[in-house]
Amino acid sequence: MKKLKWVFVLLFTVIFISNFNLSTSYAEDDGYYIENMDVQVKVNDKREYIITETIDAFFDEERHGIIRTIPKSTDLEDYQITNIDVKGAPYVEEDSSSLVLKIGDEDETIVGEQRYIITYTIECFDDEQTNGDYIYLNVLGNEWDTDIKKFTATITYPENSNLEKLTITNGKYGDTHNTLVNYSQNNNKIEITSKQTISPNNGVTVNAKLNEGSFKNAPTRTYPYTIKNDVINADISKEKTYSITRDLTVEINENIDENNLHSIYIWNSTSRDYIKNVKINSKDITFNETNNSLLLPSKEGIYNFKVTFNVEPPIMDNVKFHIGDFSNEGKIENVKLKVTSPFTINDCKVDFYQHGVNMGTDRYKFNIDNDTLSFENLNNLNLKESATLTLDIDNSLFSISQPSSYYIAIGFSFLALLLILFLYFKNKDKEKLISAVEFYPPKNLNPSEVAFAYKGSVSSRDIISLIFYWASHKHIKLKINKDDSFIISKTNDLDDQHKPYEINIFNDLFNAGCDDIVSDKDLKCAEIKSIDEASREISSYFKNENSLEDLKSYSIGRLIGLLPGIPNILVLYYNSVLCHESPILGISFGMLLAALLFIFSNMYMSLANKRYYKSGIKKAIISGVILSTLYIIVFLLVIGFTNISGFIVLLLLFINLLGLILSGLVTKKSKYGKEILAHILGFKNFIEVAEKSRLEALLEESPDYFYSTLPYAQVLGVTKIWVEKFDGIRMKQPDYYDTYYSMTDIYIMSSLLNSFDRVNEVVDSSRYTPPSDGSGGFGSGGFSGGGSGGGGGSSW
Repeated sequence: MKKLKWVFVLLFTVIFISNFNLSTSYAEDDGYYIENMDVQVKVNDKREYIITETIDAFFDEERHGIIRTIPKSTDLEDYQITNIDVKGAPYVEEDSSSLVLKIGDEDETIVGEQRYIITYTIECFDDEQTNGDYIYLNVLGNEWDTDIKKFTATITYPENSNLEKLTITNGKYGDTHNTLVNYSQNNNKIEITSKQTISPNNGVTVNAKLNEGSFKNAPTRTYPYTIKNDVINADISKEKTYSITRDLTVEINENIDENNLHSIYIWNSTSRDYIKNVKINSKDITFNETNNSLLLPSKEGIYNFKVTFNVEPPIMDNVKFHIGDFSNEGKIENVKLKVTSPFTINDCKVDFYQHGVNMGTDRYKFNIDNDTLSFENLNNLNLKESATLTLDIDNSLFSISQPSSYYIAIGFSFLALLLILFLYFKNKDKEKLISAVEFYPPKNLNPSEVAFAYKGSVSSRDIISLIFYWASHKHIKLKINKDDSFIISKTNDLDDQHKPYEINIFNDLFNAGCDDIVSDKDLKCAEIKSIDEASREISSYFKNENSLEDLKSYSIGRLIGLLPGIPNILVLYYNSVLCHESPILGISFGMLLAALLFIFSNMYMSLANKRYYKSGIKKAIISGVILSTLYIIVFLLVIGFTNISGFIVLLLLFINLLGLILSGLVTKKSKYGKEILAHILGFKNFIEVAEKSRLEALLEESPDYFYSTLPYAQVLGVTKIWVEKFDGIRMKQPDYYDTYYSMTDIYIMSSLLNSFDRVNEVVDSSRYTPPSDGSGGFGSGGFSGGGSGGGGGSSW
């Protein structure tokens, strides 16, 4: 399961990095370019970068000027930007987290050459490195959105300083190579010249190490407190808990108000570990339980005290120890850690989070002796610096007891599984649908209603088939003209044997014409609202005692679709307990899975009903596979970021998929629905296999047999087959059908089919369509961009 977790972590990391690169790459601007940029940097012994940028821009399109953006801090350093000035155009300094200079006149635009000279000073603190003094500066930032044809830079450092090491990196943010510039060092100058045009979003960064004392007058950062010594002894138990003792010597450097006390985190502030049994042997120090920090005294002085506490990490996590914290406000001079384990420590990985510049100086050392690890720092841990030690100890050796939520989740998972199986086998359809050959469609059902009973829905074309149904009942006549136009004439009104919605459509049809006659031209201009209204009335007809579905089985299906939600919620709640996360988060994700499964199961309940039809079994299987696959993807996306064991994941997935599939398969037709469907399938089967002798006998019994059954064949999708069955059988032309030429039997049927299509097309176009509402659809040597300053620019 852990491997699965990291597969998803890697996938989302790749997506995140791709998006990050996109978000940090500024859109290229073809409306201008920089012909030449020269950067002069004078570095004095106060570690101030006095910078002059000369920018020769060329505007191909009308612009007001440029916008120069300079960061006010980086991940490695905090600094101030002062003495800002611009020559060549007026400018305004915009309020932002970065220094943003909007250069140009908003009332004027320029085209062609324009020079801007920007001067400013970056004032840095002492780098606090004892082995040397450092320059870490972005002479060209990574955020320029246009080409720079030529770039030059000169860095002048104090005359009496020695350059001990120099690294130049360039390219996109984070690149560690040099392919864009040549550089040289002479006396106290570093000179840089571009080899080629520098494309947008490419920068140049200088990391130079000078001899210690080069920045002798640099301001020293003042800390509210300094941890002079921090001696940590940690014992790991067989139950994987840590007993920790910290002997601290802390110097408070200033008197402060008692309402604004400084604090030291006794453990990583972002860790999910539980901190318990905190004890302090000094009355001057108090413990803040809300964030696991020590509140320091308000008066300056040196304080020696001891803190003991226990740590309970998440069961599945590796053994980790934390030194320092990003949120601490002071620096640490000396720290020593000793860890004793009941089992062999195979290795240790140290993640050192650095804040400050250096050229790869060692910051710590550690030693492993079987079951003991020793760690100590080699120089100060400065503000915002920390280290996390991950110990390689076989996790299976620990005697870890599962929380009660584990047994509750497992118990309810098996209970849900048994209930799902019980409900399915007790309520599943035990009677097979058997259809005998039927010579006639079901009595008392018109073609539209047969279409609904057969497909579970009715289309406008199915409803329009009523026209030929009425014709076969002697209520209308159809005349086809030479130009393929047609006229429908009324012979008499529909009687009480026809449904109210039929009468509404019938009346609307002839209201489109005049004198009981309507033509195709009349229908093209008409809006027959009753066609759409009829679909709702047909659906309403098949409710209550005429319901085609067993409504109880659908309630059982919904219950089956809901049951896996219980173990989903309990298992993800257990994971939140396991990982020391918010229970609300686990319950929320569990409810998300439960809701999604319920939606999918309801979708499958409507699709699984297709299995009653010969051609629908394949559709039911395919829809089940598709819905299951989609749900598995979502399920794994959620579960993939948990620490749940593989056994529980497979059990939970099995219960979810079983609930999804059986929720659909438990649904069934009502007794009435089965009788009607069996009759329809029997009639459709007869249409497909009928023999000539049987058809001749039926015609002898009822001369209009073909014409009265043809609308039913139309809605069942077997019109062509039905017509071909009557090829060679002598039939009279129907009374309701008139053409401009005499026809033999085969031509009667072929022409009738063409007329079916023509009338369907015209009447369907006359359906009322509601108006649209107008809504739419749906480091060591540094890296490029890592230093102080830099930023970039754009035009406006």
